[in-house]
Amino acid sequence: MRQVVLTTGEFSTEDEAIALAEAAGLTPLTLDLEPSGIDHWHDFGASVYVLDGSVTVTDVASGSSYVLTAGCSIRATPGAVHREEGAPYRAVVAFESDPATLTMPVDKSPADAPA
Repeated sequence: MRQVVLTTGEFSTEDEAIALAEAAGLTPLTLDLEPSGIDHWHDFGASVYVLDGSVTVTDVASGSSYVLTAGCSIRATPGAVHREEGAPYRAVVAFESDPATLTMPVDKSPADAPA
């Protein structure tokens, strides 16, 4: 089942976010991100640990929206169609696979989502 899951209060620093990602077997990268505001999906699973700023993530399948602020994380399974909205924010993005192997474009059209 493709899904988006929110967690709060699990970390308070970049080092703690990186440690959580690594403990889960994920590859973390600290990035400055700008939400696209468009529905999309990825062919990889990832967790996003918000360090600074905020972002609203909508799980398109359920219609549920989540507001993430510093200290919140969200996990999306591969193929979960979602939308990110808001101002630029800083986060640790933790990938299930090596980021060097990601297919392009990273944000894929919902029209191409797996059934």
